[in-house]
Amino acid sequence: MTDPVLSPTVFKWVLTVLTMLGVFWVGLDFRYIYKLRGADMTIPENRDKRFAYVIGMAIAVCVTIGVLKYHGVV
Repeated sequence: MTDPVLSPTVFKWVLTVLTMLGVFWVGLDFRYIYKLRGADMTIPENRDKRFAYVIGMAIAVCVTIGVLKYHGVV
């Protein structure tokens, strides 16, 4: 087996950039929740969407904080 093409530093920063897309993800899910605010919550599909958006935002926030802690920013 050969060595990886990327150095460990480059690999770390590629993963960091990809993971920091979590900030974008939070904004996207926030927009979806905002658009869903007037929907009828007696419909199970709307409740499921709201739940999924909140969970997506929570995961993205946790990942973003983790990356910032990894780099010593937080």
